[in-house]
Amino acid sequence: MAGKRNKNVPLPLLAVLAIAGVLLIGCSATCVLSGLAKNLIMGGSPSYHLWEKILDYCETHEEIRLSDVTDFDWDVAYVDPEPYGKGERLKEKYHIEGKLSESNGTRRIAFCKDGRLVLEFFHVSAGAFRLSLDPSVEIIHPDSVFEAEWVPMASQSGEEYLHLTPKQEQDAAPLSGDVDAG
Repeated sequence: MAGKRNKNVPLPLLAVLAIAGVLLIGCSATCVLSGLAKNLIMGGSPSYHLWEKILDYCETHEEIRLSDVTDFDWDVAYVDPEPYGKGERLKEKYHIEGKLSESNGTRRIAFCKDGRLVLEFFHVSAGAFRLSLDPSVEIIHPDSVFEAEWVPMASQSGEEYLHLTPKQEQDAAPLSGDVDAG
């Protein structure tokens, strides 16, 4: 019986139903994929939740320790100054165990515990994510204190981004030198 149509349903109606079905399936798939992408990029990732916590915290505080807004255990975080790549420099220099993701134009902070990657946090210098970390920072400890300053964006939009600067020199390790953490 396969391949035979029901003769009680007019052919034009079948065509309309088929097109509607394709559109419905296509729209549903698009909505699901769009929601999935939004969830992964905006609302579902631990990195995004940390970003939100930092921004929210700094709305009412002039200083921040990242340990004040993290809900996971870490003993050191390494800042990758390279906006592209898979963090090979960090893995090699600090002997980080775990897989680092591809970065496409954002800087990463690799939160680690006992040499193992716990969370990768991506941020950009201002822009859409509204968060910038002083370029002198390479190593962050849970007790490192940063001054939180809201800075006007270059555009005339009136929007601001958050810039974090180490409060004291020991709160940031310099980028120069090949200090081996191992």
